[in-house]
Formats: sequence, structure tokens, C-alpha cells
Amino acid sequence: MKDFGYSIIEQLIDKKLINKISDIYELELEDIASLKKNGKKFAENLKNAIEDSKKRDLFKLITALGIRHVGAKSAKSLARVYKNLDNLMNASLEDLSNQNDVGEITAKSIYEFFRAGTNNRFN
Repeated sequence: MKDFGYSIIEQLIDKKLINKISDIYELELEDIASLKKNGKKFAENLKNAIEDSKKRDLFKLITALGIRHVGAKSAKSLARVYKNLDNLMNASLEDLSNQNDVGEITAKSIYEFFRAGTNNRFN
């Protein structure tokens, strides 16, 4: 996301405004503005970037996560089936294994990716 760098994420974590990746989409304008003195314009720009990211294809986000064995073809298939990142994150190993374009190895990789604390939580 434009304007959403490591230092911003670090500040949001320090202020306990986010704990996991999906919390980014729940941020309020005031939360973001609190990160900088006179941060209203900064907050508006960042909030717009967050909102714009919601309009992008889910498969691009899935691909960008860098999950081992997940390429564009399987990411597109996963996006069609699961519709949003939360659904994909909560999918069972069995459900993932039953999807088209996702083999057993890829399913296990996706399942483990979202259960590893460092991949979906900021800690």
C-alpha cells in the first residue's frame, strides 16, 4: 500500500491500534492521525490507500503474501472460492486440499502460513 511502510506499522503496533494484518482495514481516521503531529492530511492519504487496496483483486494480495507454492493461477482460484482474506485464513487443511489448482503440498503451505504467528500477527 502506498504510504504504508514499516515505521507506520511499527507505530500502529506500539499504540496497540493493530495486532494482526486484518486490523489495518479497521483503522479509523483518528487512529491514523494520532501517529503524527498535525496528521490529518497524512491520515486521509493513508486511509484512502487502505480503501483503495480493498478494491484491488484479492488474488494479487494472495500472491503478494509470498506463500510458498502459491502462484498466480492458484491465487486466482483461491480468491474465487474464498472471496476475502479472512475466509482463506480460516480455511481448514482439508478444505484447502479439495480446491482446484491447489494440491496437497500447496494446501499445507497455505494452512501453515496462516497459522504461523509471524505471518498474520504483528508480534
